[in-house]
Amino acid sequence: MINEINGWNGIIYFLDNSEKMIKKLVNNSGQIGFKDGTNLEEEATGMAIDSNIWILGKSGKIYEYTRGQKVDFKMSFTPTVNSTGSLVQMIKSLFWHILLMETQ
Repeated sequence: MINEINGWNGIIYFLDNSEKMIKKLVNNSGQIGFKDGTNLEEEATGMAIDSNIWILGKSGKIYEYTRGQKVDFKMSFTPTVNSTGSLVQMIKSLFWHILLMETQ
């Protein structure tokens, strides 16, 4: 089941919690976005892409994936929240702000 769709650099990415994977569509042929054996660490509530794929887990933890593999990304803290849904928009806004600052 597709939970979220996002695009980056002409590629469409699909967040699929039922299979714990990110899938991508390139040139109208479905391809799996992760290397074999790489799955999401937990159920995801959101996804942002800035050449890397950033996943917000249900626990509030953020995961980074580069070229289909998990990167050792450490947060200085993990927010304690009842629902991470509101964090999704905040994180997406933060990524867009960072991208805009890099282009200036």
